[in-house]
Amino acid sequence: MSDILNKYVSGKKARDDSEGTSSLTFRQMVAFRRRNGDSMAFSYPHLLRLRFNPSRAIVLYFSTHTVWLRGRNLEPLFQRLLSFGVTDIEEVSPRYDIPKEDSNEPVVTQIQIKPRAKRAKKPPAEDSSISPTIMGTTDDQ
Repeated sequence: MSDILNKYVSGKKARDDSEGTSSLTFRQMVAFRRRNGDSMAFSYPHLLRLRFNPSRAIVLYFSTHTVWLRGRNLEPLFQRLLSFGVTDIEEVSPRYDIPKEDSNEPVVTQIQIKPRAKRAKKPPAEDSSISPTIMGTTDDQ
């Protein structure tokens, strides 16, 4: 395997001493840890979209599941998710979430994970129902 490929297969970009750049860690998965002890992890390459509503939640759309994160001060967490900079997100009981003065630390009080609905496959169209203009032909040709 080439040196360049080895840098990325190991999950880390190696330090390039000639340019003095620091190492960059590539996180491949993010784990969601519920207060009841259940955990589920998803691969970042399967993250299709992120949505953030400051008053409601962060929503992560993976290829197979949708994850909702609710809590407070979620903006920094959203920014880190954008750059794949999060490996673990832990749910905290709202009962024990006592905000510290001047604390902007994100706190997730609810994690909800649901499988995404599968799209219904359309039955194959019969020849008589296919519009000739869609197929690129018309009757007057």
